[in-house]
Amino acid sequence: MPQQFLLLFRGGDPARAGFSPHTAMKQWGDWVASLKHSGRFVHGEPLQGAQGCVLAGEGRVTRGSVGGDEERVNGYLAVRAPDLDAAQTLAQDCPVLLHGGTVEIRPAFVVNGHG
Repeated sequence: MPQQFLLLFRGGDPARAGFSPHTAMKQWGDWVASLKHSGRFVHGEPLQGAQGCVLAGEGRVTRGSVGGDEERVNGYLAVRAPDLDAAQTLAQDCPVLLHGGTVEIRPAFVVNGHG
């Protein structure tokens, strides 16, 4: 039975890696289309910029840029896969890897019925 995994995209800069914005968007579009076609895609979105806030206990709020360039989450996808190894195989074709970034893969505990 497939599980859900969250793919967190960190860092990466298509221009610095030698890709035009058009090429980078096509890479992402093609990859997501392949996940949808295979029935593995659940949902996901890119995040807008680095601005946001971090909430902590006792009402502490830090506003501004969240994380440095390499550790900042730039987007995410939830995918279906039978196990972590299969999720890793799906992530190996992620364009962020071509752009110098990383993909963190985490199993999701689905409690809201979206799957």
